[in-house]
Amino acid sequence: MMMKTVLCLSVVLMLAACGGKSETAAEAQPPKQEANSPGEQVIQNREKAMNAAKSVEDMQKKQAEQIDEQAK
Repeated sequence: MMMKTVLCLSVVLMLAACGGKSETAAEAQPPKQEANSPGEQVIQNREKAMNAAKSVEDMQKKQAEQIDEQAK
């Protein structure tokens, strides 16, 4: 389970760093304006990665809750 989490998180972070968009992240936030400088682009990419990681974390919590419910 831990390996799957690490793999999924690393894929999400790579996509965010490369400017890729996940469907859930794209729906959750309005598009931002183009960055004026490379520093701003780095900040935006970091924000995207953090949001994607949070989405993965939330999804994993929901899955864990579903598994707990099924176990009862």
